Amino acid sequence: MRKILFSSFFLFLISIITLGQSIEDVKGLGKISETKLVSLLSDHSIWWSPEGKAWQKVPLQGLPANSSMKLIEVYVKFAGTNKNTRLVAVLEDNSMWWYADGGSWEKISTAGLPKNAVVKIFKPYVKTGSFGSLDTRFVVVLDNNTMWWYALDEPWRPVSSEGLPAGYVITNLGSYQKVGMMGTETRYMLTLSDNSVWWFAEGKKWQQLESSGLPANSTFKKFTAYMKISGDAIFTRYATWEGRLVGVLSDESIWWFATNGKTWKKLETNGLPKGYKIRSLSVFQKYPGMMGETRVILLLEDNSVWWYGENKGWSKVNTTGLPLSN
Repeated sequence: MRKILFSSFFLFLISIITLGQSIEDVKGLGKISETKLVSLLSDHSIWWSPEGKAWQKVPLQGLPANSSMKLIEVYVKFAGTNKNTRLVAVLEDNSMWWYADGGSWEKISTAGLPKNAVVKIFKPYVKTGSFGSLDTRFVVVLDNNTMWWYALDEPWRPVSSEGLPAGYVITNLGSYQKVGMMGTETRYMLTLSDNSVWWFAEGKKWQQLESSGLPANSTFKKFTAYMKISGDAIFTRYATWEGRLVGVLSDESIWWFATNGKTWKKLETNGLPKGYKIRSLSVFQKYPGMMGETRVILLLEDNSVWWYGENKGWSKVNTTGLPLSN
């Protein structure tokens, strides 16, 4: 009888361990006619889901045994006419890794970074060169608030801090690519601990963003940036490109800002559950047909995931397949 009770209790514990996970972070990306979401769970497993399909566990082949994930990000890697999903992760030991669907995880070089660097923020992006090259770039903020960027097969290099106030502390980082005469130009956007917003262009010093519209004494809880393409998103010569910022304030309100303007605007939250609290924020552009539409992805404290589309409002994301606690 004791053996039966012990076995039952053991199985109960196993069920809690394997099925009682919470979602730590959710990221989203848009591909032609497809949205893909990626989640990091509390057991350090990573799962992804093409729009409308069940979640599937991402293999960890290539990673060190018993790897503990600290940060995850996702981006689209262009290869000819294909748009392939890439995952990147920072482990608790601050090593950085990337993964392509169907492959194995590969380590990202840390050559050039300070010894024993502790990564606070990590962002990937793709930069277009003057001859049409599409090159992966990574940018990190370390725990000492220095910024560094990386290009494949080159050492990490520091990002200038010229223009930033003395003693600055970085709280959020976003980036996007602005179309220029010789390809795209990188823009970095920061929020600092004093709640100011700053932007950086290659070859220039940091400048504080001039803006209005936010509530007095508001503070940023979450913040990100993306490139909004309006008009024809395929034949880009007919499209308009505009940097967009999206932020969640400490009162859980959501705001957006167009970089060609000067005023923040509030995003509607009708449809979200009453008393919601936001745990993570992700924003990307979806391409249904020829037109691009903004998508906002939220992870709430109650373990639910929600998405917002222009002229569509808020909808709950199906989490079927994720081993979540009730």
